[in-house]
Amino acid sequence: MIWNLLKDKIQFEEKIDNWKEAVVLAAQPLLKNKDIEPQYIDAMIEMAEKFNGYIVLNELFAMPHASYKCGVNHLAISMLILHEPVDFMGKPVHVLLVLAPNNNTSHIEVLQEVAEYFQDVEFIRQMAQTKSIGEIETLLKKYYDCEVVL
Repeated sequence: MIWNLLKDKIQFEEKIDNWKEAVVLAAQPLLKNKDIEPQYIDAMIEMAEKFNGYIVLNELFAMPHASYKCGVNHLAISMLILHEPVDFMGKPVHVLLVLAPNNNTSHIEVLQEVAEYFQDVEFIRQMAQTKSIGEIETLLKKYYDCEVVL
């Protein structure tokens, strides 16, 4: 499910100046697709500030999100891969996965897959070095033996 939802919603950047800019950029594919409204981006930033970067789930990986009531139109995710980590309230982050749930339960399967794929810090380090969709597909085959077409 996660890789189907990410189709055409993965971005690569060398460097971003700060974590707020990273969240805004990471959410752009969802905004463009009208999966979210602009206020959802503000809500994600506000939640991260309020809970002191709680969205950094493990070393090098963050999952910005907020309540579905804050401007989500469809269940959707997008990803931003940064070759240089951005400082996320004292924590270095290379990969941001924006989660936009459209109700209280629609994203449960996505969360299960996030736990499966993004618990391995070495996988995240390798993902941070990718520069293309093809490289991500190769990495998924190597680490998880899964065939994915992004």
